[in-house]
Amino acid sequence: MRKIVLAVLLVTGGCVATAQDKIMSPTWPVPKELPGLLFYIQRDPNINTVCYTVKVNEKGTVDLKDPVDIFWIRYAENGERKKLNTFQREFGYGLLVKAVAADSVLLQAVAFPNRAMHLVKNEQKSYVVKMKISEQACELKRVYIRITGGSALAPQIAYIEFYGVNSETRQMVTERIDLQ
Repeated sequence: MRKIVLAVLLVTGGCVATAQDKIMSPTWPVPKELPGLLFYIQRDPNINTVCYTVKVNEKGTVDLKDPVDIFWIRYAENGERKKLNTFQREFGYGLLVKAVAADSVLLQAVAFPNRAMHLVKNEQKSYVVKMKISEQACELKRVYIRITGGSALAPQIAYIEFYGVNSETRQMVTERIDLQ
């Protein structure tokens, strides 16, 4: 778990946050009008956001070899869209993928590898990422990482929160994993 935390810490840039705890600050932008948006990650101390969108072929099925496009929306830089660098992909925000069926891909996030995630079509025929959140089957919508201080090489993460929608009830579900 410490390796995971260190990887996330390194990728976040190690910036020090001094504000009181905020979960999904209402002033932070939410990615909009992104076709195929699966989920996104936001973290202190800035509003830049990592987005995960599904890649589909001309037939509308998922690209089994490279199913997810991962990129930054640099809201702090006029909303510029930018690819992850190699370090961010390998140690922070990347995904390991394994096709299990024609429309189903097992995903493993570098940042939280102990959480099984599946890219599948839901009942509305849209691609979603399913995972357990608070022991409930959910569609993952966003992840928030709370950084409370530290340095560029070792920022301190207080917690990670997962936000999703229960697959059956359609109710919002959250889970916090405290790391301090």
